[in-house]
Parts: sequence; C-alpha cells; structure tokens
Amino acid sequence: MSFTIRTLVKVYELEPSSAEGDVLCYRLEIFSDGTIYSARLHRYDYFRIQPTFPQREGEPIPELLCDELFTVRDSEMSGYVEGLREHSEVDLLGKVARLFAANFPGSRGQYPAASQNGSEPA
Repeated sequence: MSFTIRTLVKVYELEPSSAEGDVLCYRLEIFSDGTIYSARLHRYDYFRIQPTFPQREGEPIPELLCDELFTVRDSEMSGYVEGLREHSEVDLLGKVARLFAANFPGSRGQYPAASQNGSEPA
C-alpha cells in the first residue's frame, strides 16, 4: 500500500455574491505534497436547529432554537476545485479564481495574480 502525505499550507475564505444577491461563503484549503499544490473546498451553511421535544402545549418551544454553522462539501464547486493541480500556490489560486468568476459572474474579489516564475504569495 502506498500513500501521499500532504501538508495544509493555507486556508482562504471566499465570499462571492450570487446573481440573486445571496452571499455564499466558502473555505478553500491549499495542500502541498512538496512539489504539487492541490485544494479542497467547503461551503459554509447555516442551519436553524429546533428540537421537537420538550414541547409546550403540543408545539416545540421557540426559545430552544439554535443557529449552527456547518462546513459542507459543495457538490457542484468542490468537484471542479479538487481536481486542480499546480506547481505553485499562486497558480492554483488563479485557477480557483477563474472557476469562481465563471460560476459567479457578478462577483468581485481580489485574488493573487498568477506567478510568472513559480514564486509563492507572501
């Protein structure tokens, strides 16, 4: 059995706005095995959790509401991002930025420029 050990290099948070005005928040993790950079993408989702018990007069008690934040694998975007491989972190980020620009046409953001000589971002 063989396996590859990758190091978590950096974590980014991306907040592209959708055309409908919704703000979707993503967590982008950059990994390296020493020569190749790869990425993993999760979307932040908020859930309002309400237990069904105990109840008051046959209804759940509204004071027991709890807003929770979960990271979930985005079924659409994660597949594209997780297949990307580059020799520099900056070039990988450039590819991710282009994917986000294609999927969120109205979004604006500042992304590192692609490297010209394989240098890494500061």
